[in-house]
Amino acid sequence: MDTILLLSIFLVFLTALVGAFIQRRKRDRVLADLQGFHTTAKLNDGTLVWGRAEIFPNGIEFIYSRPYLNKHGHNVTSYILFKDAIGSIQALYRYHTELTVANQDIRIEEVERAANPGLLQRSSRNLRNFLNTFRDAINESMGMFLSRMKSASASMLFQTQDEQLKKLGTSVLSTTGSAYDPILERHIGRRVVVEMRPEDGEVEEYCGVLKEYSPAWISVLDCRVSEERTLPLADAARLKLQRDLDFQGTLERESGECDSIVLTMRVENYAREPVRLKRVESEGYEYLLNVGLARGESHEWTMKDLPASSVAEINVAELPVDFVLTCPERRGHTGDESDLTEAGKLPVLPNLVLVFESEREVDVYIPRSLGTLRHANELFGGE
Repeated sequence: MDTILLLSIFLVFLTALVGAFIQRRKRDRVLADLQGFHTTAKLNDGTLVWGRAEIFPNGIEFIYSRPYLNKHGHNVTSYILFKDAIGSIQALYRYHTELTVANQDIRIEEVERAANPGLLQRSSRNLRNFLNTFRDAINESMGMFLSRMKSASASMLFQTQDEQLKKLGTSVLSTTGSAYDPILERHIGRRVVVEMRPEDGEVEEYCGVLKEYSPAWISVLDCRVSEERTLPLADAARLKLQRDLDFQGTLERESGECDSIVLTMRVENYAREPVRLKRVESEGYEYLLNVGLARGESHEWTMKDLPASSVAEINVAELPVDFVLTCPERRGHTGDESDLTEAGKLPVLPNLVLVFESEREVDVYIPRSLGTLRHANELFGGE
């Protein structure tokens, strides 16, 4: 077989292979930082979705800590947003207290590198920005070079496959492709205030370290927010994973003619800041607390007459059940995910939500369509 034909076939195959490889691995460079971290997504309609984030080029999957029974009676283990649905995300939050010990350490190092980048990191960014800024010029130069080689060379490879060679070079350059923004670049690694303007809702501001941006997303690390938070009491793995509150209590049958269930719960605050327990709720049910807890303080309460929908998954015959949901390091464990989700270790608890208020550290990932860099939060040297 003709050598030029073989080389042409190989070049076409190589171009297709490189292009397919790049497309399969080309994730948004902002969202890629969330890979493997417990992440909470707030959707435009106010819905909250959380789980271990798996980032793909064409979407995001949130892996639940345990299967859930949805309203249609199906056990579901994840929530998937394809690329066309990512526009429904108002913001993504990576809360420090909801990470495993290992991921907390990784996050702290990431924040430190973002605020104080090393020489290699700065050089890599400068090279990428150079390629982004002059990508069109590089592509044009490559085209001119190949045209010159085509006219000057006797090789049939340049005579017939110059377009494939140019396409191969363009595919490689596309791995660095993203919009270059000189104002955002000026503030990378500095503390800034990013303003988020939801379509329906009040303007929110997040003050933190500007880590990265892409055409679609912007990330601000090490923010501190005071907000009303919710913890689903049915998600025992998540109760153990977060580091602010420890839970213990008892589920038991109430003596009487009906098999009603009584939940006694004790909560202790280990957060650095005070928290306020506000209420326990579910659809059509509310138990008011309104109790403030300083670090080290605890509060205990008992709830009767729980709605039937909240205890539907509990086997009354197995009661009473005592449970202690303490974060792994306070129990001498490593904090690995496998230590939390192993079958049989976690109790089935009522489908209720604890609402409380506190301040905590969070990394925020905002769509560029909703988020704007509004202020610097520190002075530039010499200015």
